[in-house]
Amino acid sequence: MLPAVIMDRLGEKYDRELLDDYFDRILGMYCGDGWFIDGWNRGFDHYNFWGFQFYLHLLVSHDKKWGKKYKERIREITEKHEKTLLFYFGKDGGPVPKGRSLNYRFACVSGIGAAQISGLSSLDPGVARRISSGALKYFWDNECLSSRGLIEAGFRASNSCVGEDYTDSGAPYWSATGLISLVLSKAHPFWTAKEKPAMADKTGVSRCPVRGANLVLKADGRRGEAKIHSAGEIFKHRRVWQAGSKYFQHTYSSTVGYALSGDLGRELAAGRTGISRDKKHWSLRTWPRVISLDEKHLLSEWDSWPGLSGETGTVVTETFILDDGEVHVFWHTSKKPKYLCIGGYAVQVSHIEKPEIDCFKNEIEIKSALMWSKLKVVLGPPGRLEAEEVKPAKGFKHSHIFEGWSVFTKWTSKLPVAPNKKVVVWVDAARRKEVPATAACPVSIKIDGDNIKIIPG
Repeated sequence: MLPAVIMDRLGEKYDRELLDDYFDRILGMYCGDGWFIDGWNRGFDHYNFWGFQFYLHLLVSHDKKWGKKYKERIREITEKHEKTLLFYFGKDGGPVPKGRSLNYRFACVSGIGAAQISGLSSLDPGVARRISSGALKYFWDNECLSSRGLIEAGFRASNSCVGEDYTDSGAPYWSATGLISLVLSKAHPFWTAKEKPAMADKTGVSRCPVRGANLVLKADGRRGEAKIHSAGEIFKHRRVWQAGSKYFQHTYSSTVGYALSGDLGRELAAGRTGISRDKKHWSLRTWPRVISLDEKHLLSEWDSWPGLSGETGTVVTETFILDDGEVHVFWHTSKKPKYLCIGGYAVQVSHIEKPEIDCFKNEIEIKSALMWSKLKVVLGPPGRLEAEEVKPAKGFKHSHIFEGWSVFTKWTSKLPVAPNKKVVVWVDAARRKEVPATAACPVSIKIDGDNIKIIPG
């Protein structure tokens, strides 16, 4: 659509009516709260920043006809989007890595710069520059420019396990859109205003429900962390682009990251619930549907897919978003007892390191030089606690999105669990420099028949 602006100036003919239909089609992907689904893929990820916010602002600011028709609509969408944007970046400037598009790195701030250009931004220019400069610094400090002087597949440094089958050597250069603010004049408030803190720069914990994208964002100034808690995700794919790890986990962290198995690799239970009839063929959380959400509580469900695992059944998860970690209460609604499992956060481990693993009766903790991850069974049937390793697959150097290899906490029931029998598990993880690796479960529970009440403190 953007070439239409140039073609108009040159007097070239083209199908304007078709492009008008395209614009309406794009707005038809809007789901509310400033968030769009990723086109026919239907997912929520970084495309929301550069694939929608960036281009929509360029279109309405450079084309008079589209500007006249859609400007106020884009202003309204942008105002809502920028309210959620504040919660998406950690104190170190890093965005929460969720979904595909991760190779594009600091393209995630392109919508901020484009909104400054169009004049439709309601974001304080000092905050806009804090987020933009912080993200660029985050990726630059983490070696987004390789030893060959290139931006290669990866999230931080070169890391091919992040890539997808469509990713070629030119794809990461979409990151250049994140430099769009450089076209602003030096007198623009984006450059002259004093930088102001983003949410993760502030003290304490704050949360932001985003019903349009079926998620809750959480910024933690104590840990310098941003999180996504996903209640519903209708991303079309199941097996390609590592959808299980990139889309279907319960929670994503800007500071902890997650495990990857490489394109077309095995399904990982890290960060996901699972169900099995025989403990051999597992179906893991895929295409979750939101039932309800607020700033501290999520209720979602997902169906196993017989075509993938031969398994049938529905798993329901009630998630309590705490200041420190999350409590997941989950159960299945099958007619017969089924095995259940849940994976915790994956720890990043350097290639020359062996992590420390402490396992007790009801809890397990993994510690590497950089991070720790803990899982505690608060209530549930007998089960097995383990640290599951994810070594780099053949052809890949890494198995963690931040490089290195991964290991995650996991609980599996020893016997099939009866329908509607609830399991309560607390999970948490953090970088060791922010939080000592001795965090205790911050909740107790109260049982009243089938009702379970989580009591913080």
